[in-house]
Amino acid sequence: MYCFKNINILNIFVLSILCYSFVITYAKALTFHNPIQDGRLIQGTLEKDEKLFYQNTRIIPDKNGLFYFGIPHSAPTPLFLTYQKGEKQKTISFSYEMRHWQTDVVNGLPQGKVSVSNRNEKRIAKENAELKTERKKFINTFFPLCFSRPVQNYRLSGSFGAQRILNGIKGSGHGGADYAAPVGTPVYAPADGIVVVAHPDMFLTGQTVLINHGYGLFSSYSHLSKTNVTLGENIKRGDKIGEIGQTGRVTGPHLHFSFFWYETRVDPERVFTDFPCH
Repeated sequence: MYCFKNINILNIFVLSILCYSFVITYAKALTFHNPIQDGRLIQGTLEKDEKLFYQNTRIIPDKNGLFYFGIPHSAPTPLFLTYQKGEKQKTISFSYEMRHWQTDVVNGLPQGKVSVSNRNEKRIAKENAELKTERKKFINTFFPLCFSRPVQNYRLSGSFGAQRILNGIKGSGHGGADYAAPVGTPVYAPADGIVVVAHPDMFLTGQTVLINHGYGLFSSYSHLSKTNVTLGENIKRGDKIGEIGQTGRVTGPHLHFSFFWYETRVDPERVFTDFPCH
C-alpha cells in the first residue's frame, strides 16, 4: 500500500521499509507526485541528467522535468524501472497498491460482435494495428497538466478494469470508462492535442477518434454518432470532438472513453481525480 503523495528516492531506507522497496541509492530528484497504484497514471519529476525507462520505453520529461507514465492494469508486482544517471544505471524495483476489479455482466450484444467470424477477426486485427501504430508515436508539442471530463451530463455505466462477461462469454478487463447519455450528447477534448485517428466505422468501436496529447498520452473515443474533427487537426481542451452514439458493439448509447500511456491503458476516472482542471 502506498504511503506518501510525493515520494523522493533520497528517502530510500524509509521507503524500502514502509512503502515501495526501491532498489537504488543515488537518485537525486526522481520523484512520483501521486500514489503508485494498479491502472493509474503517474506524474513525476526528473533532473536533466537523469533518465528513466519502463521495459524498453523511455519515460521522457518535458523541459521542466515533469513526466507521465502508466501502471499497467493488473500488472505483476513488483514493478521494475530502469534508472540512469550519467554512466551509472540501476534497477528500481517496487511493489504498489493492487486494486479489486468488479465483474460486469453485459447481455444483449449482437452475437456476431461477440463470437466473431474469421473474416471479422482479421478486420479487428487490422483496425487494432492501426491504433497501436499511432499510440507508439511520440510528440512533444503538448504537455497537459490537467484533464477535463469529455462528457458533462452522463451516467457511469462501465468502470475501468471490470471483468467483462459478454453474452455469457468471459472477456478481458474493461479498458476504459463508459459514459451513458442520449445520442447526440456532445463529447469534448479533455486536453490539447492532435487528432491522429478519425475512423468512420471500426468493427468493435464504431466511429472512433484517437488524440495524441504529447509525451506518450492518448485519449480514445468510441461508439460516436458524429465526429467534429478531422485527421491531423490541432485541438484545444474543451473543443467538441463529436457526439455520443451507439455504433460498433454496444447495447445502448454511450461514450467508451480510454486513456493510454503508449500501449498502457489507465483508469480515466483516476486521471480526472488526480489531475483536474479548475
